[in-house]
Amino acid sequence: TSIHYEPGSYGLIPQVGTAVVSIIAGKLADLVITKYGVKTVYVRKIWQTVGATGASLFMALIAGLVHKQADGLKAIIFLVLAMSIGGAVTSGYGANHIDIGPKYAGPLMGITNTVATIPGIVGIFLTGFILDHTNGSYFLVWIIAIGIYVVGTIIFDIFAKGHKIFE
Repeated sequence: TSIHYEPGSYGLIPQVGTAVVSIIAGKLADLVITKYGVKTVYVRKIWQTVGATGASLFMALIAGLVHKQADGLKAIIFLVLAMSIGGAVTSGYGANHIDIGPKYAGPLMGITNTVATIPGIVGIFLTGFILDHTNGSYFLVWIIAIGIYVVGTIIFDIFAKGHKIFE
């Protein structure tokens, strides 16, 4: 009902994948804004959607494997892919702080990351509750994670601005 894996030295692979995708997405975002004149807001929304949707699709594949009690190696590969493509959101919401308030981008990032930490804190307890009530199955945990990605992206895509709102 759950997939267990001791990553050891391989635990860095998802982080490296995220970093590589973040860099590539950033370069491509800058390119389409500067060379092709695509509006910044559209670029931010596209990368946010690509990163979150891509990550969600691979998380859905993990949830399916968990539900079937399938091979753990496939789940690890899907997790690496989910985290890697999820790195594209740095060219979405991550860069948007600079777009809307260049002078205060640092504090803005601090505030939004502080708020974004709350689900991580609550998620630990929620995961424990779910595992206690589902005989240790992570299926619902993955479904909730997907839901958070999808809802967050919809909200971002509706309300994000790509221009300076304040200094």
